Amino acid sequence: MALTVRPCLPMTLPRSSRATRSSSTTVCSPTGEGTAPRCADAMRTHPALVGFSGAIDTELMRAEPGLVAKIGAEGVLAVGLPDGRGLALKVRDGATRAVAPAGVALARDVLGLAVDVAPELVAAPIRNSRGVLVGDVVADGDPFAAG
Repeated sequence: MALTVRPCLPMTLPRSSRATRSSSTTVCSPTGEGTAPRCADAMRTHPALVGFSGAIDTELMRAEPGLVAKIGAEGVLAVGLPDGRGLALKVRDGATRAVAPAGVALARDVLGLAVDVAPELVAAPIRNSRGVLVGDVVADGDPFAAG
């Protein structure tokens, strides 16, 4: 079996954040027409269809009215609000286990949202091969510190 990696369109984090912010607003043209508002409205109406129950994007949308969120490949999460604010995060090594704790922390600290979500999204459990809890991943420190 051969594995082929196909390239996708590159997008920087600032560009991803701007795209999420603009698509989450209810007006993208003077008449309010276009696909972005319809897509954002569909995501808000049916968050379980964006991800699945327990997924960070689905649970953020359930916890915060008006919020639009979507996880992406290689440890990416984009979040947008109807007022035009938003954020995008990328886990450097591409692992997904840090996405939920970082996403919740940023939504709370940077966007000032309450986001009442399951404890497993705030502190992602780490289990060994036998399913025994051996630790967790939590967001800690300054999200804007270099490192």
